[in-house]
Amino acid sequence: MSRPRRIALRALLWVCLGLATGCQAVPQPTTAEPELRVLAKWVQIVPAPIEDNGAQPGTVGALVRFVLPERSTCPPLAVEGGAGPEIATSPRGNPAPQRFPVVVCEALLPPFPGPVTLIFPDGQTHDLPALGRGMAPGEVAIVGDTGCPGLRTQRCAPPTWPFAEVAAQASGHKGNGGRKPRLVIHLGDYVYGGTDYWANWQAEFFTPARPLLEAAPWVFARGNHESCGANAGQGWMLFFDPRVGAATESCDEDWEKRFFFAPYALDPMAGLRLIVMDSANANRDTAGAQEAFAARFDQVMSSLIPPPGREEAVWLISHVAIWSVAGVEPETEVMKLPRHGTLHKALETTRHGERPLLGVDVVLSGDFHGYQKAWPLASDWPPVQYVAGNGGAKLGRLVLERPPEEMTDSVKESGEAFFPAGDTAAELRIAFETVVAFGFLRASPPEQGKAWRFTPIFLEQD
Repeated sequence: MSRPRRIALRALLWVCLGLATGCQAVPQPTTAEPELRVLAKWVQIVPAPIEDNGAQPGTVGALVRFVLPERSTCPPLAVEGGAGPEIATSPRGNPAPQRFPVVVCEALLPPFPGPVTLIFPDGQTHDLPALGRGMAPGEVAIVGDTGCPGLRTQRCAPPTWPFAEVAAQASGHKGNGGRKPRLVIHLGDYVYGGTDYWANWQAEFFTPARPLLEAAPWVFARGNHESCGANAGQGWMLFFDPRVGAATESCDEDWEKRFFFAPYALDPMAGLRLIVMDSANANRDTAGAQEAFAARFDQVMSSLIPPPGREEAVWLISHVAIWSVAGVEPETEVMKLPRHGTLHKALETTRHGERPLLGVDVVLSGDFHGYQKAWPLASDWPPVQYVAGNGGAKLGRLVLERPPEEMTDSVKESGEAFFPAGDTAAELRIAFETVVAFGFLRASPPEQGKAWRFTPIFLEQD
C-alpha cells in the first residue's frame, strides 16, 4: 500500500474512534490535474487567414500543435525571440475521444521577424526559423508512405520497417552529413491497416518521427490511407487538418460529401511556392471523381500558380502522382498511369489547353512504395515528377515487366515510355528511373541562378 493511502486510512480510523455514533466514510472528489506531459509536438506551415492583414495566396502562418493526456487543460506557450513572452493555446475538438484519449492544443503564432524558441509546459523547447517570402531558402526533406501495414505484410520493427532510421537521417541527427532541413514535407500515408487509434498513431508516426518533427516546420499532405470513411482519416483530421481554429469534425462520411480539401498555396521561403492539392481519393475512377479533380486543377491554374515573370520555383504536392510510370506495356511501350490515371484524365478536361499546369516545375508524390523520377523527352512539359513513397512502408516492385528468366535481384531500373495522344493532348514521351529502396528525397536550394537540386537518399541495404 502506498504511503498516501496509509495516511488517509489512519486519519479515517481516528475520526471513527472519536465519534460515539459511529462513522461513515464520505468519498472525496478527486481534483488533481493529470501530469502535464507533452506526448508529441510540431509546427506546421498553413495558409495565413485571409482576414489577417489581407493575406494573399501563399502567405504562410506557423501553427504550433501539441498533444497532452486526456482531461488536460491547454496551457500557454512561452516564447523567446520576438513573438511576445507568452501565447495562449486552445483545444481542438475531438469527436472520437474513445479512440483518441488525448487533448490536441494549438496556437497560430503571430508574425515574427526572426527565429524564436517555443517553450512547452513540460520544459521541452522547439526552435522555429523565420518563415515567409523574404527568408533565405534552405534544404527541404521530403518523406512519404512511412507507416507500417503490419500483420502478414510487414514486421513493424527495424530493419523491415525503417521509418525511425529515415527520420533520424532526414533530421540530420544521424547520417545525411548532419544537414538539418529548413522544411519537411510529408506526402501522405502515415498509418496503415485501418487502425485509426491514438496508440497506432503514436507507434507508427509520432514516436519514430520525433527527431524530424522537432527539426523543422512541416507541410502535411493527406494520403489515401487518411481518406474519410475508412483507414486513418479521423486521426489526420484531428492532428494535421490545416484549417486553423476549425472544429474537428467526424470523418465517417463519404468523400464526395465532405472533407475534399481545396488546394492552397504556401510561400515558406524566398523563391519557392508550394501548392498542396488533396488527392487522397484519386483512386476512385469515376466520372464524379474526374469532374471534382478537374475543378481543383482549374483552381490551381487560375489562382495559385504565380503569374509569369515571378522568379520562383513552383512545386505541386499531391499524394497520388500525375505523370509517374506505374508500368509499361512490353510490346507497345505505352505507359500505365497510377491509380487508374484519374488525375491525368481530370487534367484533360480542364479549361487550360493542351499544356495544363504550365508554370509548375515539379510534382511531388508518394503512393508508390519506392523512388521514381519521370521527366519529358524533347519538351519542357509536363513538369518533372518525383515519387518519394519509400519512407518505411513495405516496398513495391519495379515497374517494367520481364519474363521469369530475366528477373534479377536488382532494385534499380530506367527506361522510356509514351502516353498516346488524346482528344486534348499530344503524344507524350517520358523517361524514368525507379529505385525500390527505403529512404527520402532531399531538395537543396539553387546556387548561382541554377534550379533546385533533388537528391534521393537511400538507406544502406543489408
